[in-house]
Amino acid sequence: MAAVVKLTPDSIPDLTVIEEQCFGSEKWNEAMLKAEFANPLSEICGVIKDGRIIAYLSAQLIFDEAHIGNVAVLPDYRRRGLATKLLKHLFKRCAKAGINNFTLEVSVSNTAAIGLYAAHGFEEKGLRKRYYKNGDDALIMWKRC
Repeated sequence: MAAVVKLTPDSIPDLTVIEEQCFGSEKWNEAMLKAEFANPLSEICGVIKDGRIIAYLSAQLIFDEAHIGNVAVLPDYRRRGLATKLLKHLFKRCAKAGINNFTLEVSVSNTAAIGLYAAHGFEEKGLRKRYYKNGDDALIMWKRC
């Protein structure tokens, strides 16, 4: 499988497809993705196969903390270690920058993602009630290295 690469705004069309397939009503739209690329604190990386992005991760690197916004893998490529590959890439990148704290929100109904994050050392630290448009609560998870 391909390596993790830094993405550019030219990636937005592929990312909108991933967002639609992975997040439905919670998806980031084109304007949100453009804003993410325009933010100098953003780190956006992905995995490319056959000329298209099949998985990506976005995070904002703020002082000694990385806030993970999205980790998404196209349905046909799930359970192949791509999300793990993206997370490990972020952890390595952050270690070089002296960043050793990671946080994210994840829907309480997304048990697969919760399991993935727990397997990488994230712990449940709080709850945001009705955080998502569909009314789901979000677990706040932290990893401290």
